[in-house]
Amino acid sequence: MFLCVVQLWDVRRKGCVFRYKGHTQAVLCLRFSPDGKWLASSSEDNSVKLWDLSAGKIMAEFTAHRGPVQIVEFHPNEYLLASASADRTVRFWDLEKFQPVGCVEGEASPFRTILFSGDGGCLFCGGRDALRVYGWEPERCFDTVPVTWGKVSDL
Repeated sequence: MFLCVVQLWDVRRKGCVFRYKGHTQAVLCLRFSPDGKWLASSSEDNSVKLWDLSAGKIMAEFTAHRGPVQIVEFHPNEYLLASASADRTVRFWDLEKFQPVGCVEGEASPFRTILFSGDGGCLFCGGRDALRVYGWEPERCFDTVPVTWGKVSDL
């Protein structure tokens, strides 16, 4: 079995600070929490892991996706994490209770990128065929902008 390792480096000291072991396949995305205390990682092993940076250990693992998790994003103001997967779902995770709090399903294609708005009021999701704007309390699509000139790769 292949074990993937996430390494955190101190660029001033030019050395590895921590090695986070846990994913069994390639890591696809890393995001720091807004306060800099946590690191979220997503992987081809269909999981999202939340790491405590000061303790150097895993805090939570989210395994509800049925396909590689391509991207994760922290909410700017709340303890909320969003993840988008090749299974064509976007899932929302409560980071106080470490539980799922919502899911958007049934999209035509997977999202390649996600980003919370600056005030955290919505989540922008970009994919091959459209840019969509979602809310999560309850889960709903606010708007869809068809993409006919290419695909949304970054936000």
